[in-house]
Amino acid sequence: MTSTTAATEQRFTIPRVYTAFQLVLEPLFASSGAALALVTPRSFLCSISTLTPSARLIPRPSCLASSPEPETFLLANLAACYGFFALISLLVLRRNPPTTAAGLKLWKEVLSAQLISDVGHLAALTMLGGPGAGKEWWAWTEWEIEAWTNVGILVLDVVLRCGFLMGLGIKEVRPRRTD
Repeated sequence: MTSTTAATEQRFTIPRVYTAFQLVLEPLFASSGAALALVTPRSFLCSISTLTPSARLIPRPSCLASSPEPETFLLANLAACYGFFALISLLVLRRNPPTTAAGLKLWKEVLSAQLISDVGHLAALTMLGGPGAGKEWWAWTEWEIEAWTNVGILVLDVVLRCGFLMGLGIKEVRPRRTD
């Protein structure tokens, strides 16, 4: 890199909440989701089915029975997706900090893709027992701790990704003039 290129390269300051979440918490949450889906599929299914007291697709009593093969297959695939999220955060984003124009562009592209996945996850939860099933989706006082954890982390993901993509708190660093 020549000194002229280095002098004209855009630099940015990024709020620590974005980098801490994406580089530490996201891999931790994604890894734990992958482990739960693979190691304890029944427990994971129960955490999803507790979103509504009378979930239509996975009723609460089925959590006590052994997991049928289609669910196990789907959970293994979900675990692979969570693993992918963790690896993207650990391997790609960590090596390309968003403090340069190229790094910021890469982060926006990756976080956009993750946001689309988050919206798909919310849509799937809605299909499980959302507004179409009646008031249960909105009856937050009836949720169990697993549902609060699942949806809470997902909503935190969405909020932080949206904030980053909208540029909230991101500032361009202007080099000081030395004349």
